[in-house]
Parts: sequence; structure tokens; C-alpha cells
Amino acid sequence: MIFLYLVFMLATLTEPTTIKRELFEVTLDEHNILHFRYFQNSLIDIPEIKDGFDLYDELVTDPSTVKRLIEMEKYSTVTKEAREYIQEYTKPVVAEALVLPSLALRLMFKFYLKFRKQDYPVQAFKDVNEAYFWLRDQ
Repeated sequence: MIFLYLVFMLATLTEPTTIKRELFEVTLDEHNILHFRYFQNSLIDIPEIKDGFDLYDELVTDPSTVKRLIEMEKYSTVTKEAREYIQEYTKPVVAEALVLPSLALRLMFKFYLKFRKQDYPVQAFKDVNEAYFWLRDQ
């Protein structure tokens, strides 16, 4: 009986789903955290954002529970056009955490948030683990 229970429990555990692209990868984990990791030295433009939105649609089954973690590795940037596109066509989430490698970027982001209305909590972090645990608490 215990053996059958263990087999059932192992069968219901889900491995995180990761999809890799040239400039980024996306992982949806068991806590319903959708983690976008943009690789070092990546220049993210509208096609990459659209691809990310398509992956969101593919991976997310219940937008009312998903949380987004965006990790920007060193020297990765998002073009002005891509930022404007994100503003206009963003996907729904419960909360969002951004991991920004430099203090200057985090300060600029916090300043930017003062002028942008958010429908959900957003926070910038230096460390991906800190951001992850903050999202789990939201």
C-alpha cells in the first residue's frame, strides 16, 4: 500500500518546464513562477518580447496564479521600442520580480516605477534567490 502511494506521489511531481531560445530561456516551476532569464550581452527587442509572450501563452494555464521573474544577466539590455511594447501588451501576473545586476539599473527602475501604475506588486533585486523567495511569498 505504501509503495502504491509513493508511486502515485512520484507520478504527480512535475519537473519544471524550460524552453531555451538564442537570447533567453523561460522556465515554469512547481510554484507557478515563470522565470525569464536573458543571457549575458543580449539585446532584447520586440521579436524576443513577442516570443516570450507566445511562450507565456503556451506554458501558463491559469494567469490568476502565475508570478513572473525576469532575470537580466550582465550587459543584457532591452531596447526602448521593446520596453514600450511591453507597456502596451503585457501579460497578466500576480506579482513580478526583476533581477538587475547593477545598482544603477535598480535605482533607475525604482524611479521608473514611481510614474507607472501597476496592478500587481513589482520589486527589483540584485540576487535571483532573494527575488524568487519574495515571489513565493506574494
